[in-house]
Amino acid sequence: MISRVHKPGKAEADPLRGLFEAAVDGKLRVVEYEPDPELRDTEQVPLMEEGGIQAFLKREVLPHAPDAWYDPDSVKTGYEISFTRYFYKRNPCARCRRSVPTPSQPRGRPTGCLPRSSGSA
Repeated sequence: MISRVHKPGKAEADPLRGLFEAAVDGKLRVVEYEPDPELRDTEQVPLMEEGGIQAFLKREVLPHAPDAWYDPDSVKTGYEISFTRYFYKRNPCARCRRSVPTPSQPRGRPTGCLPRSSGSA
């Protein structure tokens, strides 16, 4: 369904931004279509993507959905920080800490960290 018809010379066709050339009343015009909410999707584009959103869309999205487009007004710029990656410090269980040999202990079979196999080999 067409949501807006642009006057001649007011907008250029740009399919990546949802502006398409179409014949309206026998005249070629630039139109915007209503987006289908069931087909809406979001993508996380790397902040320093070479070529920006357009390059990402052409490379990653259009091969799978050739009629895809984005609304420049809905673009949000931000950055996601993985708190787990930067602030989590792993605390191994006490049983596993005991099984790691120290330089004074001879190397041997580890004790307690791996479950034992119930079957015989």
